[in-house]
Amino acid sequence: MKHKNLKKTNDKLDFPTGLKKLVEATESVNELSRQLAIKEQELEVASKKADEVLTEVTQSAQAAEVVKTQVQKVKDKAQKIVDEISVSSSASFYQSLQSKQFSLEVQTEKVFPTPPP
Repeated sequence: MKHKNLKKTNDKLDFPTGLKKLVEATESVNELSRQLAIKEQELEVASKKADEVLTEVTQSAQAAEVVKTQVQKVKDKAQKIVDEISVSSSASFYQSLQSKQFSLEVQTEKVFPTPPP
């Protein structure tokens, strides 16, 4: 009886089909491994390029910061000069105004030697 069951089980199993599927699976794994190796190389190249771009961007940002600092220094110096000119102009304007007021008073006294009643 056991022999008959074993024969039926063997008959149900299709060894050539199973072997064929194993060969196909092996071929698929090999193809996927080959594709993976290619993708890893592409990823390595892309990663190196990304690192290069990051380095360039970092250098550009540092250079921009240096320029920004220099521009700020020039701006501060220019503002200081403008402030000094403004103070100087205000002082000289005030002196000019006082001198004109004095001239006006002198001219007024010439026209009206005594204050009008």
